[in-house]
Amino acid sequence: MRVSSNNLIKSQVMAGYSNSSIQDNLLSLMDKEASKKQNTLFTPKISSTVQSILSSRVNGEKGVYDPKTGSWASSGNYSVVLKNIEDRQTYNQTINDALAEKGIKLSPNEKMTLELDKDGKITVSGVADQQKKAQIEETLNETFKDNSVGLMMHIESVLAMNGKDTPEVLDKWMVYNFLKDHTGQDLSELKLVNGQITGANEKLQNILNGEQDFGDNNAYVQEVMDKLKSVLAYGADKIPDLKLSIDFQNGTLIDRDVKNGFGPDQLSTWFEGFASGQAQWDFKA
Repeated sequence: MRVSSNNLIKSQVMAGYSNSSIQDNLLSLMDKEASKKQNTLFTPKISSTVQSILSSRVNGEKGVYDPKTGSWASSGNYSVVLKNIEDRQTYNQTINDALAEKGIKLSPNEKMTLELDKDGKITVSGVADQQKKAQIEETLNETFKDNSVGLMMHIESVLAMNGKDTPEVLDKWMVYNFLKDHTGQDLSELKLVNGQITGANEKLQNILNGEQDFGDNNAYVQEVMDKLKSVLAYGADKIPDLKLSIDFQNGTLIDRDVKNGFGPDQLSTWFEGFASGQAQWDFKA
C-alpha cells in the first residue's frame, strides 16, 4: 500500500459508511469505477509536520503503523485518515489546475462553496461576480464530468468519519447511479410489487434475470439489486436525494460543519495528536 498512489486500497475509506457488508461492497464497486476515471497523479503538497508523520508511519510492504495497537496493518482508522488526506490533495490539485488553465483567479479572501447534486452537477455560491461564477461552474463541471462520483464519495467519507452520514440517502444515491450508468433507467420509474421489481426496461430486466455477465463484479451487482429492492420497499420518494457541499479557499477544499476536517487549518487541530496516538477519534472503520 502506498500513500503517494491514487490507487490506495479503496474499500478502506468506504468502510466508515456502514457496518453492512452489502454497503461496503456497493461503495467499493462505485469507487473502482470512479478510480478508472481519475488520472491525476502528483506529489501531495502538505505541511512538513503531516509529511513527517506520514513518512514515519507508512511502509510499502507492512502498510500503516497504528500507534494505538502498536502494529502494522492495511486497514483501520489510520488508513482511512491517510486515504482522505491523499484524496484531498488530489482534488485540490485538480481544481487548482483547472482554474489556472482557464485563467480564473480567486483572491485569498474569496471563499466559494461547491454544491453537488445527485448527478454530480456543481453549483457555486459565494462568488459576487456572476460572470466569474458562471465561468467557475462551467470549468468545474467540465473537469469533473467523468469523476464527480469520486469527489462526492470523498466528501461523504469525511462526513461519515464525523458521524454525519445518512445511510439511507447514500443507499438511494448508489442505486440511482448504478441504474443511470448501466441501464439508463431512472429510479422513479420502478416499483416493488409482491417482492418483485416492476417497470424495468430491457437492460435492467436482463440484469434482474441474471442474463448479463459483469465478470468479477457479478456479486456486487446482485447486491445492488438487493439494495434496490430495499429502497423501493421503503419508498424512494420518502428518501431525500443526496446533496453535498464543500468550501474552497486559498487553493484548498475545506470541509463544512464537521469537527475533524481535512483542510489545512482543520488538519492542524487534530491530525498530529491522532497520528501520535495521544488523542483518540471514535469513528467507524
